[in-house]
Amino acid sequence: MFSRIQWVSALDSTLSLRLKSPVHGHAGPCNELAPALFSSGLAGDGIWLELRENQIIAPFSGQFSRSNATGQQLCWRHSSGLVMQLDFPDFTKERMGQGFVWSVPQQASVVAGQQMALFDLGLLTLGPNPLGVMLKLHPHPKINRIYCRAGYHQAYSDDLLALQLSS
Repeated sequence: MFSRIQWVSALDSTLSLRLKSPVHGHAGPCNELAPALFSSGLAGDGIWLELRENQIIAPFSGQFSRSNATGQQLCWRHSSGLVMQLDFPDFTKERMGQGFVWSVPQQASVVAGQQMALFDLGLLTLGPNPLGVMLKLHPHPKINRIYCRAGYHQAYSDDLLALQLSS
């Protein structure tokens, strides 16, 4: 499956189903820093976010889970079945959770805009490249196309994605 994401300079105002960014960061198409499957589009609908600040905020109300105590993989599930996943790089797992201060447990109900965690950008950045994360929407039968505005997004303040639903 190749990605359904379309990159735009501004989100279409007629698309009312929008998702907020869970982090402060610069969104762009997957690049050489992203895992190969995402860069090729074979892993589904993913975008690369270069992190600019140190907090994670719930993008919508629903169920939250993280794969392990390290916080490497975060997942939000909306009651509609929509699933958003945020993956930190593999090397963060090696740090055994250092650099994250969680405000919510590993599995919890969260409300849109709720602060979920703070993290240490300096501790989690490896080498000269900025810390980047992969944001992915799991396949959903009602999503036809996904639009993303390239550029900087402020956590929970800015619309990151606009969804066009199947008719």
